Amino acid sequence: MRLAPDLKLLSKLNRSLYQDDQSVKERIDPTSTIEMFGSMDCPCSLTDTKRLVEEGFDKGLKPKLTEDGTSGTYLLRGPDKQPAAVFKPIDEEAFAPNNPRDYVGPFGSQSFRAGVLSGEACIREVCAYLLDHQGFSGVPPTTMVEAIHDSFKHFKFKNVKIITDCNDYVDMITSIIAPPNMEESKQQEKSFMKIGSLQQFMKSDGAIEDYSSDLFEIDEIHKIAILDLRLMNLDRNEGNILVRSHERPDGTLERTLVPIDHGLSIPDTLAVCSYDLVWLSYSQAEKPFSKKSLKYIKNLDIMKDLN
Repeated sequence: MRLAPDLKLLSKLNRSLYQDDQSVKERIDPTSTIEMFGSMDCPCSLTDTKRLVEEGFDKGLKPKLTEDGTSGTYLLRGPDKQPAAVFKPIDEEAFAPNNPRDYVGPFGSQSFRAGVLSGEACIREVCAYLLDHQGFSGVPPTTMVEAIHDSFKHFKFKNVKIITDCNDYVDMITSIIAPPNMEESKQQEKSFMKIGSLQQFMKSDGAIEDYSSDLFEIDEIHKIAILDLRLMNLDRNEGNILVRSHERPDGTLERTLVPIDHGLSIPDTLAVCSYDLVWLSYSQAEKPFSKKSLKYIKNLDIMKDLN
């Protein structure tokens, strides 16, 4: 039996983090907008981010495809032309129908790692945020959205090919990408609508690969390790941990870590290799957990998360 994240479970899990967003305003340009997916509410922590993206769209700022990566990852900018959010469309994941980097395939294709199929990564991005209780590990606020912009690659909803023998997966993908009627289908195709994960853009001083690992406190490395083990992360490389520096009142520098890119998490296989987890080679990984980390681990309730 294959286990895949369920949008109904996501909706139930995120209820305490989300608030109703009743504000409705006229769009200056109806061909470019961003809204919450389905009946999901806007996370409190993403309300301002969503507003900045809308204002950027109103100023004619187009989504910018990042230079690296294997999937379609777009920087959405605010009115000041600075990145405000990261958008990852479901149909542009690696080995999905609209991948912009020549990793094209039908939904349900095997991704770069066993246990994750194309069309599942953006849901896992949201799950990672929802399972990072109290923001312990620092996963940036993430949710599912519907984005419309005429610069997006055209995606035809009819005759979508899905290859998998898992009915649950077929039902999940169909419920996300297939409009309820043909009239809505024509409207979506006309307006270039995309569905995917939206994550707050985190300003940083670069990735951890640019630093010596000895510069970071034990708890900073441990908080990433706790998250990765909880999610069974298959892709914690040196480019997926950002470094943010802050000056303390005493003038010393504090460096905090921000984990990103969780599309290859929560797989349906336990084939995790040591090279998947870069922190295993850090000296901090050999140190005991602090009382703070042990308390967090003790309070995790897996059954509550599932139910």
